[in-house]
Amino acid sequence: MIVAMQELASEEQIQSVIERLVELGFEVHRSTGKVQTVLGAVGGATVNFVFMDHFQRVALGHFTIRRLERTYGPAIIRRHYETLAAQYADPGI
Repeated sequence: MIVAMQELASEEQIQSVIERLVELGFEVHRSTGKVQTVLGAVGGATVNFVFMDHFQRVALGHFTIRRLERTYGPAIIRRHYETLAAQYADPGI
């Protein structure tokens, strides 16, 4: 993430933003110019937290399909999937 501080932001304001980013799990890299400070923030654990909901939704879909395959057989589920995929395909792609 890149945070461009307001022009002529005070040192106190900059430090406050840095501290908050660190609290959120980011590693902060600071670049101070004559008029403006830019902060680069990189975070591993935070990225995992942000995408956790996405991963949980993907897992729910995956295991739902697997359960349907066990119940009705993979061939039937594949056939229905292909029918739905064709029905909802984006013609612009």
